[in-house]
Amino acid sequence: MSLGSMITQARKSAGLSIEELSELTSIRISLLNQMESDDLTKCGGETYARGHIRNIASKLGVDAQIFLAAYEEENLLPERLMRDLLIENSVIRVPQEIRKVSWKVMIIISASSLLAMGIARIVISN
Repeated sequence: MSLGSMITQARKSAGLSIEELSELTSIRISLLNQMESDDLTKCGGETYARGHIRNIASKLGVDAQIFLAAYEEENLLPERLMRDLLIENSVIRVPQEIRKVSWKVMIIISASSLLAMGIARIVISN
């Protein structure tokens, strides 16, 4: 049984409509419909999905671990880095490639600026 069908069944067993569950949990009706259809892509990431699942379970009087176990089974993802999770939840931006300046370029710029300053000093002092 999928997570969405488990939520639907628990909601109907509790005698609640989607609208009533939305009022109890403060979750949008459209998002609840998507969750019951096994579409958790609009939850805002894994952390928010787990929070919504816990919230729904508590309002329906179901052990949250049952719903979370079903969620983990359906969405079993390989272990990810914290940076990837932060990017997924829009906390940080996707890192861009850092350009490194060559030491040769830095030496040429420094030498040419010293040469220009030296020439300017000679011209000014004469």
